[in-house]
Amino acid sequence: MDGTARIWNLVDGRDLALLDHERDDVTALALSRNGGRLVTGTEGGRLLIWDTRTGGRIRECHGTTRPLRALAMAPDSRWFVSGSDDGVVRLWDFSTGEILREACTHAGAISSVAITPDGRTVVMGSVEKTIRVLDPLRGTVAELEAHHGPGPITKGPIRSMGISPDGRHAISCAEGDRRAHLWDLARGRAVDSIQSDVSHDGIEFAQLSPDGRSLIGASTFGFLHLWRFPACELSRVLGGALFEQLPTGGFRRVEEGRDSSQAPLMRLGRETHHSDLTSFSLGPDGRR
Repeated sequence: MDGTARIWNLVDGRDLALLDHERDDVTALALSRNGGRLVTGTEGGRLLIWDTRTGGRIRECHGTTRPLRALAMAPDSRWFVSGSDDGVVRLWDFSTGEILREACTHAGAISSVAITPDGRTVVMGSVEKTIRVLDPLRGTVAELEAHHGPGPITKGPIRSMGISPDGRHAISCAEGDRRAHLWDLARGRAVDSIQSDVSHDGIEFAQLSPDGRSLIGASTFGFLHLWRFPACELSRVLGGALFEQLPTGGFRRVEEGRDSSQAPLMRLGRETHHSDLTSFSLGPDGRR
């Protein structure tokens, strides 16, 4: 990390602006709905709002000095939420930079936050393997039940959170967990889980498509998995690296330079990445 953030033109790939954070590493980003404003959070606990058209700094928000790990913008872009190492979630007024509400929701660091499309629920994941929801108006906090069968399903620190377009479901991914988990927010509990069909592969990041009909997961071996939603039936696998078939019928990744003459090799899907695929973003129409 170099303490900067950059704004890019996606059409021609030009670097439009360099946002200097004075050697304070950038750890979280959130973009306003119209793309005109950007919020950045840093390792040093700084929270800054920028003009994406000019690259100029609009203001710095004061109220926390702990490292910031997660940011999310409200659907109307009038407020945003931050999660930090002190386990406190803070709601900020976008126009003034003042704190609207803060609540200590976790004992450990908040690693991911998401907001439902109606702005009535904030979902937070933490390094302590818990997922909680906050009512931003009332300030009430509730924990989602991490069970939908025998034993808890959350195996490690929460890596990412996503929300369905209708706001009824959340999707979570955790470190060291091969699966992504689907949560019913109204019932407050886990209802399903998905996993890669490749041996030893794990889902690192997942989102629901804008039309709510597909669930897309990025995996450790560089695959993009597409499941039909809400049935959670695997429909397509994109990307991946070189694998060998195992006697059990599964597959194992072949490391570059390894002698694999004793096992049949194959490439599963169209090649895109050779290493962990940890994040992606979907276009508004869900086609890219």
